[in-house]
Amino acid sequence: MHSMHATLFSVASLLTLLLAEPALRAATYAPASTAAIDWTPNVASGVGVPGGIPARSTIYTTLTTTGDMTDRLADIYAALIACPAGQTVKLGPGPFAISYTEFRQHHLGGKTLRGSGSDPATGTVIHVLPGGNGIKLRGSDTYLSPLTGEITGTPAKGATTLAAANLTTWLVNRLVELQTENDDTLPVMSVGGSPFIKRQTVLVTAVDTGAGTMTFQPPLYQTPVKRTGGALVMRWLSHTGALAPILGAGLEDFVIDGLASDTHTLLSAGGMHGCWFKNIRVKNTYRHGMYFGESAQIELRDCVIMPTRDTNWGSSNHGGLGLGAVSGSLFENNIIEKHFPLIKMEGAACAGNVFGYNFILQHYGYYVGVTHNAGNHCNLWEGNAMTSIQTDGYFGSAADDVVFRNDLHGVVIDPFTTPFYAYPVQLSRFTRRWEIVGNQLGRTGTTYGIETWLPTAFNGSSNGVANNYAGDPHVDLLLTGVLTTRTGDGTGTVTLDTTVGQLENPDVSQLGVTWGTGLAATGRYGVGKGEVNPTTRVVTLTGGGYESVLPAQGTAVRLWPNANGYRERDDATAQSLVRLGNYYAKDNVGIPAVEALGSTTLPASLYRSSAPSFMAGYNWPPYDPVTRDTRFAAIPAGARYEATRNQTPRMPTISPISTSKN
Repeated sequence: MHSMHATLFSVASLLTLLLAEPALRAATYAPASTAAIDWTPNVASGVGVPGGIPARSTIYTTLTTTGDMTDRLADIYAALIACPAGQTVKLGPGPFAISYTEFRQHHLGGKTLRGSGSDPATGTVIHVLPGGNGIKLRGSDTYLSPLTGEITGTPAKGATTLAAANLTTWLVNRLVELQTENDDTLPVMSVGGSPFIKRQTVLVTAVDTGAGTMTFQPPLYQTPVKRTGGALVMRWLSHTGALAPILGAGLEDFVIDGLASDTHTLLSAGGMHGCWFKNIRVKNTYRHGMYFGESAQIELRDCVIMPTRDTNWGSSNHGGLGLGAVSGSLFENNIIEKHFPLIKMEGAACAGNVFGYNFILQHYGYYVGVTHNAGNHCNLWEGNAMTSIQTDGYFGSAADDVVFRNDLHGVVIDPFTTPFYAYPVQLSRFTRRWEIVGNQLGRTGTTYGIETWLPTAFNGSSNGVANNYAGDPHVDLLLTGVLTTRTGDGTGTVTLDTTVGQLENPDVSQLGVTWGTGLAATGRYGVGKGEVNPTTRVVTLTGGGYESVLPAQGTAVRLWPNANGYRERDDATAQSLVRLGNYYAKDNVGIPAVEALGSTTLPASLYRSSAPSFMAGYNWPPYDPVTRDTRFAAIPAGARYEATRNQTPRMPTISPISTSKN
C-alpha cells in the first residue's frame, strides 16, 4: 500500500543518494501508485484496440439514402449479417432513419459500419425515430452471474494468469470481472455496503481446466489488498447464444441525431473487447451522449458529444460520456461539451483507462465529474483541456489515478459570453493516492487551486474530522449491531453495538444492511427508510428495500447510511495526495516551493513514447507547467472546437466567486 510514510521515506532516501552521487542528480518522474501499469496504446497488455484500429478498406456493400425518414434498420441489419469478417458496410451521405436497435456479435463482430463523414451538412446522419433507443451494441446481459468462488493463491500486479477451484464453465473469448472484497481501512468501500466493488474487466484468452488456470488480458492492475478473511473472486458476464461478447467491431464516420426521439442515450454499448468508435458526432441528445459498460480495451477517438437539447440539462443524470466496468480502454482526441456531468464513471468500477488530449468544456456549474461510483482506480488523465476534474465521493472510494500535464483551466461558460471560474481539481472523501503532476491549474485572477476539504461534492460542510491512516475512521463506518427483531423480509429492528454516530438526518436515513464475512458477505439488503433512536441505539427498518431479504433474527449485521452519511471531513484524502510541479494561476503563485521540480524532469508523456500522428503541427507536449500554453487550440480537439464557433471563447480576468479553503 502506497502511503505518505512510504512517500516520505522514498524522498529522504533519494535525497541521500543525490547528495552522495552527482551523476544521479537527474531524475525522471514516474507515478508511484501505478508503477508497472502498461498504458501503451494498442498492445495486448495496454490500452485501446490491441494491434490498433484496422483500416478495413474492402467495402462489402454501400447503402444509399432514400432522402427521407424511412426506417432503414432492416437494411442495415441484413447488410451486416451478410458482410464477411474483416470487411465494411458503408452508408452513403445523407439521412438514414433507424428504430429500436440491438446490434450483437453476429451483426458487427469483426466488421465495420462506416458512414461518409460526421459533418451534419455533408456526411451521413443517422436519425433516431420516435420510440427508438439510439444505436445500441449488446454483447452481454447487464447482470452478473453468482460468484463462482475465490481465486486461489496470491496474484500480484501484472499477473495475466489466475488459478481457481472451479473453471469448468469458463470459455475463451468471454468477459470476466475480477473483484476484490472491500477493505474499509484503505478505504475500498461503497457507502451503501455493496461488497466486491473494486473491479477490473478482462477478456479470457485461454482456459486450462486440468491446471485450474485462466489466462486473460489486460494484466491485473494492482496486487489485491485483502482484509482479514477477504477474497478475490471472479464473476462472469452472462454470455449465452447470441449474447456472446462483441469482438473487433468498429463504428466510424457518421452523425447520430436524437432530435426526433426521447431516448436517454444516443450511443450505448456493453460486453465488448477490441471495439472502436471513431469520428462519430452525437447531437440533440435528450440526456446522455454515449455510454459504455462491461468492456475491455475499447477505443473512442476523434468523436464529438455535442450539447444536450434538454433545457433541464444542468440537473442530475445528463452525462456526456458515461462509463461502467470499463478497463484498459483509450479515450483520445474527443470533444465533450454542455452536459452534467461531462464524464461520469458510474454503475461499476472503471480501471486502467487513459483519457488523452480531449477537449472538455463545461457550460454550467463546476461539475466535470470523473468518479460517481465506488472502486475506480489506476486511470490516467493526460494532455486534456478540461474545465476541472473531480472525484465526488458520493457512492464510495476512488484510488490511484494520475493527472499529468493537463490544462485544468477552471473556466465555465454559460452563456458563451459570461464565464466564471471553478476549482480545477476537487477531490472529495475516500479518494486515495491520487497524483497531480505537471498541470496548469486555473487562470489569472482566480484564487482556486486544489480542493480536498469537502465530505462530498454535494455536501458543503462537515461535522467532524476522520483519518483512516491515523486510526480514526468515519464514525458512520462503525455501525454494527444485531437484528434484534424481524417482522418481515425488510422490516425489523437493529440494536447497535456502538453509539449511533453522526448520521445525517437519522430519522430519514436510507440504510444498507450487510452480514457475513469473506464470500459470505454477499448478504445485502437496502432499506428505503431507517428510523434511528440515538438514545436507545435502536434502528427501526421500515422496508422498501432491494437485493435479497433480511437474515434471521439474531444475526450480526452492519449498517451503511448511503450517500448522505459520512459527513466528516476525510483528512486522508489530502494526506495521501501527491502534488508535484503544478502551476497555480491562483494569486499568481506559479509552482509553489513545496511542489518544486528541482532536479526532477517530467517526461513528455506517461503512455506514448512519441507524439501521436494527430498532434502533427502542435507542440509536444502541449502543456508544460514552466512554459505554459493557455490556448484552447493548444491541442487539436480544442482547435476543432474553436473552428466550429463564431467566436473564440474568451478567457477573462474576473473576480472569483468564493475563496479556496486549501
